[in-house]
Amino acid sequence: MQIKKADDKFYGLSTLDMIGFYAFLLDAVKNLTPALLSKPLYILVTSAEGTVASNTD
Repeated sequence: MQIKKADDKFYGLSTLDMIGFYAFLLDAVKNLTPALLSKPLYILVTSAEGTVASNTD
């Protein structure tokens, strides 16, 4: 998958859904070591994207 950046925006598959956020988050913390953290870092990932927000009236 290729993501392109233009005009300070990212374009490509999964750039607007939660999968894109998870990729961003993992990239942002990939160089963290336990010595850099004063508290544990928890990342909660759910599989409910797109299912719990639907209107079922």
